[in-house]
Amino acid sequence: MRKLWVGTVPLPGRPTVSLNLTSCGVFFFTLHFFLPYHFIFTLSLQFLSCALLCLLTYITKVSIYLLCYHT
Repeated sequence: MRKLWVGTVPLPGRPTVSLNLTSCGVFFFTLHFFLPYHFIFTLSLQFLSCALLCLLTYITKVSIYLLCYHT
């Protein structure tokens, strides 16, 4: 089973925002399950998709944080 990890990204002038990448790990595992291993580009696709998902999750969390606490 994949090790799921939590990263923290400090924002300037703001408290440290914790980003839980569990959903990213689940998404990555799903891609591994459905996509074949023998294509080289598949690995790149999995990595890019996971990175994109993590980035979108982070942007969403930061946006919610800013809207809730700095309106």
